[in-house]
Amino acid sequence: MGNAVPDAEAWGLEFAMVAVFVGIVVPLVTSRAMLACVVASAAAAVLAYTLPYNLGLILAALAGILAGLLTEKALPSRPTSQAPTESEQPA
Repeated sequence: MGNAVPDAEAWGLEFAMVAVFVGIVVPLVTSRAMLACVVASAAAAVLAYTLPYNLGLILAALAGILAGLLTEKALPSRPTSQAPTESEQPA
């Protein structure tokens, strides 16, 4: 697998840490609220990257928490891997 990425040494350890983090987080996304949390925090982290003192990291965490809470309150909680029941399926 390592040979499939050309010039992997130029990417550095920063990319390796991001790849490991993504590999850990993706299997844990099991609900709509968790998905909203991940998307909001990732977007906030990218948009706030240039803020001083790593404030982008704090902003991303707060954005993810807020998105997860709002999604949990607005949408009924149903895991994404759960198939709809007979009463939920269209007739």
